[in-house]
Amino acid sequence: MDEKDENIIENQAEEEKKDTTANEAPIEVKAETQNEQTSTSEPAVEGEVLEEDKPNLSIAAMILGIVSLVFWCYWPISIICGILALIFGIIRMKKPAGKGMAIAGFVTGLIAIVCWGAMFGLTFLGAAITLSLL
Repeated sequence: MDEKDENIIENQAEEEKKDTTANEAPIEVKAETQNEQTSTSEPAVEGEVLEEDKPNLSIAAMILGIVSLVFWCYWPISIICGILALIFGIIRMKKPAGKGMAIAGFVTGLIAIVCWGAMFGLTFLGAAITLSLL
């Protein structure tokens, strides 16, 4: 082999080394950017929902509001469930996920509390009027 052939072979070997190092560099950069992306607070899977976006309190508000109306004749359950429905409904009305259920829970809880307030008010008013007539 001539010196020309040896130079050509050496040049080809150097070019191959450059190509492999050039190909490896972007892969390493991609790996770094993938690690940075997975370390953020964004969900790893596209369909995954963050904990703060789940309408758990909205569902609880709606169920407690309905329970407060259904058990209206048993006042301890009705008042406690109505107050919790109001609280949970107010908390979740500020977020878009489950806003309708939060409003439903707030309204049903409010209806139960207002009815019981009117009932207790009329009861005590009637008792006061009766005692004043004696």
